[in-house]
Amino acid sequence: MTTFQAVMAAAAVITAAVPQIKQAAGWLLRLPTPTPPDQAAPSYRDAIANLAAVRLRLKATGKLDDDQKQAIDVLTLALVDGSDE
Repeated sequence: MTTFQAVMAAAAVITAAVPQIKQAAGWLLRLPTPTPPDQAAPSYRDAIANLAAVRLRLKATGKLDDDQKQAIDVLTLALVDGSDE
């Protein structure tokens, strides 16, 4: 096999492997990036707003029973207690 044939064979192999290489590169680029520690926890306002949204969703679907109300109260108190720190 001549050098020219070897180069052409390598080019053919690379050309055939391009879709797999693109797929592998795309998979590597989609890896989740870790969040910095200062942005890891939502603010108190965001947490309360999200909890209120959950409560409204439960109320809209008719699933806001006493057990769910008590759980929301416990979470609200925990968020208030955690905001002191």
